[in-house]
Amino acid sequence: MAYTRDGFTLDARFYTDDSVIGTWLTEELVDRVFLAPLAEDGILDDCRYVSSNFKPPRPIGSVDELRAQSRTWRYELIDLRSEEDDLDPGCEVILRFNTDMVNASVYLVREPLARVADRLVSLAARWVAQWSRALPDTVDLSEGWLATERGDYPRPRPPRSSQWRLDAVSHYFGQRWMRRTGKGALLDGLLREPLAPGASRELDGDAVLLAFAGDLRDEAAVARARAAHEQWISRIVPTEPARGWNAEGDRLVVPAGAQPLAPLTLYDPDTKVGYKAIVVQPDGSVDEEIWAELLAILQRGALPDGAPLASIRLIVPVRDNALALHDRAIAAGFEMVTYPRGQGVFWQVHPA
Repeated sequence: MAYTRDGFTLDARFYTDDSVIGTWLTEELVDRVFLAPLAEDGILDDCRYVSSNFKPPRPIGSVDELRAQSRTWRYELIDLRSEEDDLDPGCEVILRFNTDMVNASVYLVREPLARVADRLVSLAARWVAQWSRALPDTVDLSEGWLATERGDYPRPRPPRSSQWRLDAVSHYFGQRWMRRTGKGALLDGLLREPLAPGASRELDGDAVLLAFAGDLRDEAAVARARAAHEQWISRIVPTEPARGWNAEGDRLVVPAGAQPLAPLTLYDPDTKVGYKAIVVQPDGSVDEEIWAELLAILQRGALPDGAPLASIRLIVPVRDNALALHDRAIAAGFEMVTYPRGQGVFWQVHPA
């Protein structure tokens, strides 16, 4: 379960109502609900080892043998994978059966992913919908997604965090579960909020199936889909600025190793970054002599005592000053303009 950043993971969660806790998992359910769709689309052909509750894996003789064996599975974690070693499997299917829920995951990378990358979005949606339809009405889809950790993507600023997945290429929700758990207003938003161009929304029984990408072979399209999904869903679900950001979109800067060193306010010998506090007048002007002195130091790449200098970060009293000075400072060659957050900590301003 040590996945690489290049793979895609489908994850779907289903919860029971109180009336069937500990009784919902019948001997035929695992095969009929979860394995049959994966077998039909050839995913189980890549699974050659099975492990339960983290025990040593056993070879799988055939898909038919595996499906027959599933009748003996109970409330446990089942791990099906392509390699005996679980550190970097090409394909892995994990089914976590608890007395009150089931979590189904499918991970694909390398050759198994290459075979289905152009249709994995539609396959994943179909599996989630089939699982949801085949389960008893007392076991409801809550949330699911198809996502990747592959590379960066253009995130909104400030980047947000949430209990809901924000960076998926596809997202799935169960209507019954959302209404049962008091999330009806959120569900209404998921059903009614206008979608980004190219995205799709489908209802299949109880499942709401949202897709923001089509062909996962196009890395640029995947990055755009992740950005579009985050921008869209952040208008609906509760979010907050990610750690290290404020609501205005400014990033936290902590010069941990910096010490006073004239003519700078602070200097970090490890990063060779200098900080200089300057005053900004009401009309936006600064002391031009100090400005010229800083530029000369920056051009030399060294302080008067010979200490090497990689960049200078300006410190101004308040955010409005930072906004007013930002464009001029960046054009002149300063790395950033900051304003204080507290003792020895700053915000790097990011104009819209």
